Amino acid sequence: MEPSPNMPQSTECYNDGPYNLVSSTLPVSGLFTDFSKAVSLLREARPELRVDLLEDCNGNAIVENFFNLLDRVETYLSQMKDSYQHNKANKFIVEVEGLDGSGKTTLVKKLQQDFPNSLATKTPSPSLKEIRPLWDHRGGILARAFYMISNYVLEYEIANCEEAVIIVDRWYASTCAYTVAYRDDESSKRVMPITDMSNDIFKWPNDMRLRPNILLVLQIDPVVRQKRVEDRAGTGGGASRFNPWDDRLAKDPALGCRILQALNRIEGPREVLSINANLSIDEVLEQARKIVKPAVEKFHRPLTIVVVGTHASGKSTIGTELAKRLGCQFDRELGEIERDANSLVAGGHLHGNGSSTGFDETNGGRDWDDFLHKKECQRDSKCNATRVVETWHIGNAAWYQFRQQQSSMENIDLDRYENSISKHLDSSRVIVVQLALSSHSVMVRRRENDGRNKDRLPMEDDDKECQELYAALQHDMDILLKNVVEALSLPFLRIHNDNDGEEAINRILCEILSFVEKYKHS
Repeated sequence: MEPSPNMPQSTECYNDGPYNLVSSTLPVSGLFTDFSKAVSLLREARPELRVDLLEDCNGNAIVENFFNLLDRVETYLSQMKDSYQHNKANKFIVEVEGLDGSGKTTLVKKLQQDFPNSLATKTPSPSLKEIRPLWDHRGGILARAFYMISNYVLEYEIANCEEAVIIVDRWYASTCAYTVAYRDDESSKRVMPITDMSNDIFKWPNDMRLRPNILLVLQIDPVVRQKRVEDRAGTGGGASRFNPWDDRLAKDPALGCRILQALNRIEGPREVLSINANLSIDEVLEQARKIVKPAVEKFHRPLTIVVVGTHASGKSTIGTELAKRLGCQFDRELGEIERDANSLVAGGHLHGNGSSTGFDETNGGRDWDDFLHKKECQRDSKCNATRVVETWHIGNAAWYQFRQQQSSMENIDLDRYENSISKHLDSSRVIVVQLALSSHSVMVRRRENDGRNKDRLPMEDDDKECQELYAALQHDMDILLKNVVEALSLPFLRIHNDNDGEEAINRILCEILSFVEKYKHS
């Protein structure tokens, strides 16, 4: 993140005094931690830009376009305060980091070739190529602000591109690591060891919504790196011939160690992994492939978000709104779809399909449960997109167990439900959300307040039958959930949903969305 080789550093004396107030608030000198501070400095310094130094005769247009771009980035950031909305783009991002000469650019290009719908990019991005020399020429805290801003510009471009896999040559990790690791001659003697610095210094900025799924740090021996740099310079290759970091690293080998230490302390990417860059490019590429390819395949599998709970726990209401906010389909409870709403009778749920006729009542509704299990598996097989599904195999298992116990049936087969979930995991990731109630009285209250609950499940004695359902579909389901969640390592959220009204619904949804965002790619 150093000055462009296209323009020499300015010998003019600029006054950074007007910007020292902002600079003094930074956790580390030169390290910006958000968009607003950096962009405010650039806007304030706009009159200082030496447009006449640009070779392009349209220098004023270049400056105008740059600040228009910053306006668009700012608007984008203000609209993306909810991370779950932001990540609808479903991008898998690999950030490749390391010292100059470690092979970052080559690795990025070769990795990009492995994925058909992918993009190789870098910071600063090509869109900043024309304006970059002006900020390099200005130098000082304003150049630092520009390089910080370049991270947000890249995020904006990634969010708006069509590609699904993004391979990045340097991103915020470089901005942070190089800033905290380097000190000029005057301060080098009192530099703090990287290991002693606060974790907060290495955290990804809160207002950067996109973060790498994988941060690859190329670890390289200083002697190997220096030889590569010299070989490259000898052939006239690349900007490294003019890169001040080559000289700095050559004079101070400990600086390279500090930068690599800082890169490995970055917090924000889902994974930070090191690979041995001393090897040949083919061997380095193979290391990276073994990490990235399986992760990309897993990432792009669809997501099944299961909403379970006892009768009147809010599954339909929460599930419908959750799917709407995530922009995906909602699969209603299959039992409700398949039964004949016009044939429901009080207590019919004990016999399977809810009617007094149809399936053989002498086997505890087993025909009905067999039928539902088969239909649920068929619905799973047709699913190739993210969805929210109500009740699903877990809820169906609880209903099945309840009916068999009510009819004193033996040989209850619950394994088939777990096996069906396990099979679905081959093609989809699964997250389970249980809407829990504190007592059966919440069910009774909701049945009294909303006649649709009574229509959906007719009862002869609300209080008695709600107690039975509460025991079966919450208490017993708790045991089922514990067994399935532990056996299959499923992300699981249990959330109480006793309260009614829009405010309560929004609170529940926010908690679920936060959980989904955290675990949707686990």
